[in-house]
Amino acid sequence: MLNLTFPISGKFIPEQKVIYQLVLKAQLAAIEQVKPGNPYKQIHDTVSIPWRCQMGSIFKI
Repeated sequence: MLNLTFPISGKFIPEQKVIYQLVLKAQLAAIEQVKPGNPYKQIHDTVSIPWRCQMGSIFKI
């Protein structure tokens, strides 16, 4: 697994937990799309479009 982030204190604060879960969800969605014949753009779009929307709502971008 590529997502190896963990809190130094041993426990996520609520904001960290939201971002961690978002990254993990995106990673798992990308892994699910990696199959023979699936173009990179499909994998990228599966993750990047929802990612930008969700991160934008978190950080008010």
